[in-house]
Amino acid sequence: MVGYAALLVLGTVIGVGCGIWQKMRHKSLLPTAELAVGKGARVYKKIPRHGQGVVSVAINGKLVEFSAQSHDGTAIASFTPVQVVSAVNSETVSVSPVTLSPT
Repeated sequence: MVGYAALLVLGTVIGVGCGIWQKMRHKSLLPTAELAVGKGARVYKKIPRHGQGVVSVAINGKLVEFSAQSHDGTAIASFTPVQVVSAVNSETVSVSPVTLSPT
């Protein structure tokens, strides 16, 4: 009897937790790649030619990391400033290097 009650409580807690997670994702409380589009970012882990790396981008005052690929398929070195061009999916962005003009 005690085991059944504990199992029922555990199932309820897990179900509620999953529901909260889905609501957070749905209401964009958890950053998605779509929120990064148009923002400046920095390559954290180099993006190899036709491969994936990692970029860091500030969203709502928080630094968030996303998988990233080069928009034109070229390699992009670590620490290069980039612009997020599009969202490939909810966790991956397409980026292009930003050319900094001399002042």
